[in-house]
Amino acid sequence: MERVETRGGSAEQLRRRYQAPSALSRELLAKMVSKYQRWFSVYLKPVFFLVARIINERRLRNYPRLILLSVWIVLLVNLTLHRGWLGGVSGQVIGSDFITLYAAGWLYRADIGCLYDFEAQESVQQALILPTALPGLNPYISPPYVAGAYSIFTHLPLAVAFVAWTLLTLLFIALAAWLSVRFLAPLWLAQAGLTGRQALVILASSLPFVEGWQVGQNHSLTLLLMTGMTVSTLFGHWYLAGVLAGLLLYKPQFVLGFLILWLVWRKPQAWLGFLSVAVPWAGIVVLSHGLTPYLDYLAISDQLLQLPYAPGFPAFLMVTPYGLLSTALPQAASPIIQFLCSVWTLLAAMGLVWYAYRSRQVPLAERRAALALALLYPLVATPYALLHDLLILFLVLLLMSARRSFSDRLLYVSIAVYLGVLFLPLLTSPSRIALVALIPLCLLGILLSNATTRWSV
Repeated sequence: MERVETRGGSAEQLRRRYQAPSALSRELLAKMVSKYQRWFSVYLKPVFFLVARIINERRLRNYPRLILLSVWIVLLVNLTLHRGWLGGVSGQVIGSDFITLYAAGWLYRADIGCLYDFEAQESVQQALILPTALPGLNPYISPPYVAGAYSIFTHLPLAVAFVAWTLLTLLFIALAAWLSVRFLAPLWLAQAGLTGRQALVILASSLPFVEGWQVGQNHSLTLLLMTGMTVSTLFGHWYLAGVLAGLLLYKPQFVLGFLILWLVWRKPQAWLGFLSVAVPWAGIVVLSHGLTPYLDYLAISDQLLQLPYAPGFPAFLMVTPYGLLSTALPQAASPIIQFLCSVWTLLAAMGLVWYAYRSRQVPLAERRAALALALLYPLVATPYALLHDLLILFLVLLLMSARRSFSDRLLYVSIAVYLGVLFLPLLTSPSRIALVALIPLCLLGILLSNATTRWSV
């Protein structure tokens, strides 16, 4: 693959010609950034100094491997001591999310009219894991075409299908690690020791991966598709990027940021690729079952925002501002929270449009900050994302590492993110407050402050 060459002058000339903000706005931005940089230097410099004394190359390489070994031993013990579908250590249903999607696929084939009937869902889920008692309903709330895709697995027994999906998950994470390091990691980072194997260790030892893997989530596939979308966009393979976005339609909120970029950058090939997959995938439900499944889905859509208040729902694992506010404030404040988050979603979309417009004339290699913002958009601007979705922060950090001048802080930021997603969910579990949602917000703040100073496009 070759990068798109600069046309019409050097990158620096293009930045001055097209994207230079007014002198007043540049001065105000510089003052704001300087103010926060002074605050960080006063309060966080001692912490950075302490971390620098502890961290060395050998520990950076070996600590994730030690965590990986420890976590996988626990998972193995949990599986070995299982009681039916209940883990021997956790006491929770193994593969609970996959069972939900498998049951939805079964209902799609057997009686699609009951796809969004929660009593029918619970009955099927219970029948699938007998004689294990179902602790409670894990509701299926995705669009009907997702159930259609998972119906493929229902041609296999549940246990066999779950093993197959588990192996596919490992394959997806390995491919994502290799692709991200091969095409997104800058040369200096590769020379510093980041290989595809080490990236796989880092990803596989992270709590987002482990939490999603044991419940049978599709987070590794999401990471692989978003890696492909990012690489394809960065190298100008627009139709391929759109096709990969279409395959990600099972989580439509994760596609929004890229669709905004492609629209502002006037890349109809990407939109054509997206529609060539999305329309047939969603349309096959209409052709085979009419509009009724979508109408049933819309009928329950108003209940989706009430999930943080549902008994048994792990709301403290939500990683969005909506999740943070919903778990920190009483349910009576729900209308206000929904209004504020709707306004925030709109403002975030407008901000991404503005930044994409500023970057539209510069070479693709210089648009990494815009891609990082598109990756962060579903985590900071949409209501629903969970802990396992934080795997994509690895891509954000790789894109941020493109600026060699940022490398001194990248190490501390990466360590903070890795340890934050590991310990924050455990520490906040008793309070049930989704403090882990602060991690994407903090990363957004760092990215924006860096964008106004060193990533100006």
